[in-house]
Amino acid sequence: MIGDGEEAVGEINAVLAAHRDSPREHVLRELAHLPGVYIPSLYDVEYNGAALVSVRPRYADVPERVEKRTVADLAEWPYPSISSSRWWRSSTTGSTSRCSAAAPAGAGSARRG
Repeated sequence: MIGDGEEAVGEINAVLAAHRDSPREHVLRELAHLPGVYIPSLYDVEYNGAALVSVRPRYADVPERVEKRTVADLAEWPYPSISSSRWWRSSTTGSTSRCSAAAPAGAGSARRG
């Protein structure tokens, strides 16, 4: 992701869900069509020593230039709650267990004295 990823997350998830059973290369090429998404393996990069000479897409359908994506006002962006984190985990993994990424540090871990 080049730039802010807040808006892109939903679009990336939609592509992944729609192409769940597709070959990896196909999914990567679909993701490359989203604004701000850079897939390094889809580009040929040429250097002259440490200097970058060129970056060219390997396929005609891959954008030549990846534009930086920005969110105009992050204060207006709706951040997910813990309940939406639980929904996301259950909808993507089938598990209804709590997502450890949303838990406070140390939650659920036993301490031995």
